[in-house]
Amino acid sequence: MMWSSTTKFTPINVILQGYKSQVKTELKTMLNINTIDWGDQSAFLQRTAEYKHVLNNMTLQECAQVNATIVKRQLERESAGYTVHVAS
Repeated sequence: MMWSSTTKFTPINVILQGYKSQVKTELKTMLNINTIDWGDQSAFLQRTAEYKHVLNNMTLQECAQVNATIVKRQLERESAGYTVHVAS
């Protein structure tokens, strides 16, 4: 994967990568559909809300793991010479 010279990490970025199947399942239920077309405006608009829903329903241990992943990625990118911004 190519990284820009400035990289921003948020909990939603980590959820996107680590919990995508859970988000897809919940979106299918929410939108009452069988498949998700990410180009569809309604799926796109609901996606961020669903990521936040997943984040808000995580256990403390899961939240700690998300935060640890953010720190790990930040350190990896910084050691590679990239400028990294971590958002909460």
